[in-house]
Amino acid sequence: ACVATARAARRVSVASPACSNDTLQISAQIDAPTLIIIADRDEIIAPAHAWNLAAGFDDGQVNIAVIRGAGHNDVQIYAAYREALPAFIP
Repeated sequence: ACVATARAARRVSVASPACSNDTLQISAQIDAPTLIIIADRDEIIAPAHAWNLAAGFDDGQVNIAVIRGAGHNDVQIYAAYREALPAFIP
């Protein structure tokens, strides 16, 4: 899963549940609108970790894009992935 946070002047912060033992610490530190991309067949980072990360954000702060059929290393080949980023970060 990948988290992209939109900030002023198109600054983006990216975090992954694999980067920290405590995913809730990540979400508690982010106060900007956030996109979480979940590859539903991710064999490296279980989708459940991304859902746990999302649960740590305030209501309405997170947009979630689930990429059906995608694994960890091929998520970028799916149109839904390529559409999710520009839709979130204009």
